[in-house]
Amino acid sequence: MSRAIIEEYIQEVEKLAYRLLELVWSNDAYESVEQGVMVNSTRERFSIPFFFFPAHYTEVKPLEELTNEENPPKYRPYNWGKFLVNRKGSNFAKKKVENVQIYNYKIT
Repeated sequence: MSRAIIEEYIQEVEKLAYRLLELVWSNDAYESVEQGVMVNSTRERFSIPFFFFPAHYTEVKPLEELTNEENPPKYRPYNWGKFLVNRKGSNFAKKKVENVQIYNYKIT
């Protein structure tokens, strides 16, 4: 497997992780956006990495402060570690069995 493929895979996992956490924790109030940095050839640009990754035992669910009777939770709680293992184990390949998706936890 080439380095480019590995890097692409890592980027896709990171995008998925941030999107899932934002959607679920905010109870659909916030959506992630694509990173859109523009290169400026006349000025220096500094990057400050921000790494965020929940522990495997973390229960991901809408924050209680963002839910109430008028705005009930829109997602069932799920274990981050189990979710991540299932997604990474699938290698995002097309299989006869559907990959685990965020909508699998959405309450209809």
